[in-house]
Amino acid sequence: MDKSEPKSFWSNIILLFRFIAGIDKKIFTWLGISVCISALIPFPYILLSRKVIDSFANGADYPATVKIIIIMAVSGWLIKTMNQFINTELDKKVKRLEYEAIQRLFYKMSVLDYELLDDADTKDKFGKATKCVMALNFYELILSVRTFFSSILILLGVLGIIASVDVWLLLIVSFVIVVNAYANSRLKKYRYKIDNELWPIDRKMEWYMQFSANIEYAKEIRVNQLQKFIFDKYRKLSDTYYKLLDQITNSEGAVKHIGLFLSMLQENMAYLVLGYKILVKNTDSR
Repeated sequence: MDKSEPKSFWSNIILLFRFIAGIDKKIFTWLGISVCISALIPFPYILLSRKVIDSFANGADYPATVKIIIIMAVSGWLIKTMNQFINTELDKKVKRLEYEAIQRLFYKMSVLDYELLDDADTKDKFGKATKCVMALNFYELILSVRTFFSSILILLGVLGIIASVDVWLLLIVSFVIVVNAYANSRLKKYRYKIDNELWPIDRKMEWYMQFSANIEYAKEIRVNQLQKFIFDKYRKLSDTYYKLLDQITNSEGAVKHIGLFLSMLQENMAYLVLGYKILVKNTDSR
């Protein structure tokens, strides 16, 4: 198996959860509550807004409709308030994890064997880990876990509502979800591959930059007229670096175009299915 291949999503989640468990197991309780509460947010509006529209369409009395609107507004506000409180507490714990990750990262480097400190692979890994932690990517990663699981619960709920309306709508939406998920999965693997190519280039570019600015080598560079040589090396690395970035951008653009097309297809197919059910099927049944 190619070592450059990214680990599966679940492998990364397991590693992340093991790290969390070693610091604060209570965060799992907060994370679970946060997932459930955030998954409930859209449903008061999804379920009750339909009743409001039906009340207006069927000529229901105004006080009854106002009652539904009040229930929708209050239930939505309560869920959002609870979600905000839970997320605030969770954010505190996640930031504590981030602080612990920084401590462990630098402790690891301090006890690492001396010969490994000059190893290119070690430098690349340390660079990735440092940028991940210091750029708050670690924080974002944990929050993305919450978003992922809450999105799954929301998706299951929405699919259940769609299935109650029409099975064909469920099949259309499911098809779009599967294709989008596959396209994004391929994009993530490709991006991981390109990122692994970018790290060594980024490290070399940084070395040339530091070397050129280092006062100890400034005289030698100028005496031997190495400016153009160093700049040409840096420019070639820079060109390669941005070509790889362009490849990622082009791939992301292609996936977005696929998503836009599928979204358009889904919306129009939904209208066709509902139109057939309301206009054709109901007419034939009369």
